[in-house]
Amino acid sequence: MDAPVESDDITGEGPQQPEPQTIKSSLRVIGTAVFLAAVALLTPLISFGLIGAVVIIAFDPSLGSSARTAALVLATVAQFSWFVVVGLWYLRRRGFGWKQVRSYIGIERPSFRDGALILGTWLVMFIALLITAVIVTTVLLELTGTGAENQAENESLEFIDGGVSPLVILGVILGMFLVVGPAEETLFRGVIQGRLRERFSAAPAIGIASVIFASAHVFVLVGSPTARAAAVVVLFVPSLAFGILYEYTENLVMPILLHGFHNSMIVLGVYAGITAGSETVLTLVAGVLTGVVL
Repeated sequence: MDAPVESDDITGEGPQQPEPQTIKSSLRVIGTAVFLAAVALLTPLISFGLIGAVVIIAFDPSLGSSARTAALVLATVAQFSWFVVVGLWYLRRRGFGWKQVRSYIGIERPSFRDGALILGTWLVMFIALLITAVIVTTVLLELTGTGAENQAENESLEFIDGGVSPLVILGVILGMFLVVGPAEETLFRGVIQGRLRERFSAAPAIGIASVIFASAHVFVLVGSPTARAAAVVVLFVPSLAFGILYEYTENLVMPILLHGFHNSMIVLGVYAGITAGSETVLTLVAGVLTGVVL
């Protein structure tokens, strides 16, 4: 990934000369990463009151499914569009031209071989998620007196019920690939991990970006503080997978597709469980992947 210079400048003064790699400058880079995530997540909650109102309307059972769906789509597109705006704003403030932005975050057309890599990565990630979920559920939650039945749930999945049309589910899945995946990966991998990678080696850059990404999901998790903390620990696994795949391929499209596929499996699993009225293979998959959709 290409960058004009290494600089934390977000004042509009353009690129500056690289500074020495000191503890202070390293902390500044981490602070910038946290700042970008906070602005992307909190601004819609604080300044865009409309989004909050729309979400409330979307979950109002007295409304028809069409109105609820439209409200949810509006809120989702607005929130995730802001993610992209924040990321691109930061790079532009650092002095990147539009061609440099594309080169920096890395956008290339994937091949069929890349598709196999995505599926293989997801399978490994699922196994790691299964192991992590079992450990967190049986050890962390039990030691703190919170049973497995009191796990955190994701608010963004509450719209899925028995009355939802399969076409709506298809639309949600498309949204995972066209809206959620691109927006989150642009900010957290393309911009935040990319900025960290300028200062740190691959492992710490991926790790820090993954911690920030997983922690961001606490805003959409419902449950006790312990349950939400446990869910964040589990979410660290897919965060690492997205980051490692991005580092390996240097192509943002790869984690975008992995992210979209991952979230789609969750949606399909939840929907299959509700419509079938019992546990299915997809339901079990969704149970392991709980809370990954932001």
